[in-house]
Amino acid sequence: MSRLIILFFVLFPFFLHATHNRGGFITYEHLSGSTYKIQVTTYTKSDSPADRCRIEISYGDGNIDTLERYNGPAMPGCSHEGELLSDLKKINLYSTVYTFLPGSYIISVSDPNRNSGVLNIPNSVNIPFYIETTIQVSQTLNNTPQFVADPVFKGFVNTPLTIATPCFDPEGDELIYELVPCRGINGLDVPGYFLPPGVSINPHTGIFQWISPAQIGEFNFAIKIKQYRGSVYQGYVIYDFQLSIASSTIADPHLYIESSGFIEESSNSFAKTSNPGDTITFNLSASSSEADTLSLNLYSELLEDSLHVTYQKLVYSPDSIQIRFSWVPDASVIRCSPHILYFRIVTKLNNITYIKDIAAKIKFTSPSLSCIPASVEDRVKEKKMTVYPNPFSESAIISVQEVSYPILITLFDYTGRIIFTEYHSSSSYELQRKDLKTGIYLLSIKADNYSTSTPIIIY
Repeated sequence: MSRLIILFFVLFPFFLHATHNRGGFITYEHLSGSTYKIQVTTYTKSDSPADRCRIEISYGDGNIDTLERYNGPAMPGCSHEGELLSDLKKINLYSTVYTFLPGSYIISVSDPNRNSGVLNIPNSVNIPFYIETTIQVSQTLNNTPQFVADPVFKGFVNTPLTIATPCFDPEGDELIYELVPCRGINGLDVPGYFLPPGVSINPHTGIFQWISPAQIGEFNFAIKIKQYRGSVYQGYVIYDFQLSIASSTIADPHLYIESSGFIEESSNSFAKTSNPGDTITFNLSASSSEADTLSLNLYSELLEDSLHVTYQKLVYSPDSIQIRFSWVPDASVIRCSPHILYFRIVTKLNNITYIKDIAAKIKFTSPSLSCIPASVEDRVKEKKMTVYPNPFSESAIISVQEVSYPILITLFDYTGRIIFTEYHSSSSYELQRKDLKTGIYLLSIKADNYSTSTPIIIY
């Protein structure tokens, strides 16, 4: 595994016209000590000449690597060619094992470029594709959420679109979902990016809803998936994906959980509170008035463990399905965060595929369980540090929001030597170059309720 020191960031737009990136995300799995297995997943257009046998990853500590794609058949000049999904979309997997020093880092991938013609990203063909994931390397072990289904790529004009982001947390951390701007050059928000009218996301279940897409074309969205262990923030994953809105007269199918103690707390998201040992049983109905075929899928962490889950087919026909879901949970299900089941109906009519998701959230209670969750508002307004510009030649502004003051600012060189340490009681601080030499430094911020670190570059 080769390591290179980043001496500068590219500060100008790319004009390579590599029109292939459709979406992706970065995940990691703790192996031992400070060593993690990191995986980059991207979705690209399969017929684009701008294929990526290899991709560069930044670990956030000044080092970068080149990762080889490992999935799909072997091909000349490339280890593997990726795997074809549908609608000319391809999934590409790249992985590595990396050992960090203790600290907080942003793992990122930037690749030129996005495809042309994305309607909510001006000049998209010249905007790099960028994804990132944070990692806190400490004695508190953490893994990113694990995705259990590929993204949905297509919706239809004037037809409601309801899709999930099916993932679960290995430690049982609660996941909070937030729509954020897509990122581009140097990981900054894409200039002029906008959300189309009628787009929203359920912060608890990740159900993405677009009430009625009005325009045919391609749109990109980014979801920040944040992890909370009780009230303690663990980190986030940026999940970028593209939707192609096409013309069709396909009708919105019916997908519904029949009562059994569930309440519809928001559109297409159902909730129930239960006790360990109580049998959870409900009927799930799916139907479409004009489908050639109809199928129903379940995505959940329950499929990762054999937790006494059973299904009984009550009705099964080309246009109607009804199943009885039954689960007998034991004491292992007790945790502060809810368990979430994602159900997906897939209808096909004249070779057109339409997908609709709903979520069932089940919360277990116990007198022995003490949970102190942060409010949704606190979770959306997460603590955040920014350094701008970075790299810089003369000075940069350090901004720290939503923390307790004073804060301790420490600057290290990359041998670990302390350059200076200062306390500050304001949310904004100007870092002057003064006698600092050109190179890479590590900036550390500590407060009573927050700590983080990030590399800075002086040129």
